[in-house]
Amino acid sequence: MILVICILNTNAFQMATPYGKKEMSLRGLYPVASILNHNCVPNTRNCFNGDLQMTVKATKTINAGSEIFTCYSGMLWGTPARRLYLYKSKHFLCDCERCADPTERGTLLAALKCFSTECQGSLLPIQPLKTTTAWRCLECGMRVPNDNICVIQSALGSLMGSLDLKNVDELENFYLNRITRYVPRTNQIVLDLQCRLVWELGETDGLRWNGKFTET
Repeated sequence: MILVICILNTNAFQMATPYGKKEMSLRGLYPVASILNHNCVPNTRNCFNGDLQMTVKATKTINAGSEIFTCYSGMLWGTPARRLYLYKSKHFLCDCERCADPTERGTLLAALKCFSTECQGSLLPIQPLKTTTAWRCLECGMRVPNDNICVIQSALGSLMGSLDLKNVDELENFYLNRITRYVPRTNQIVLDLQCRLVWELGETDGLRWNGKFTET
């Protein structure tokens, strides 16, 4: 039984299905799609219909003989978060081109603000494929030990965990007044908050879109 659970956990896909006015998270096993290997810059995306049937669609031209990739993790997660998730759930550490690039193709999804009060630069891992790597500021060159970075990341995770993700006012206040003190606007947490705010505001009665959400 344990072996079956491990196989299911490694090969299953996460999906969401409507449940009343909310969404319910499910995991499903799709034997053909599970054959696809992982890449953090995939050339396909997965779509689910109302019957939970999966369709794998190409996101770019795939030449004959080229490998077809999917992404097992969140596309908008930074490298440390993706690699940790893949290690815990899929039992491997990704070393793709994106993971090896400290800037993640210029997206800076994992970046933290420089610890120096006189610098507006971003901290990034020096050797992203090394889990214990030190981080360095792109502007002033300050080096920060990995232990310090882990403390900050843990604190940020705790802050996110304390949020009521359905409370628009709380999300907006956290986004505007708190989180951007510690991370640049490119960070995955900021992007996640932006997506959640758009989703929740779009589902809130009494608001309409007019370049920005306004009360009606």
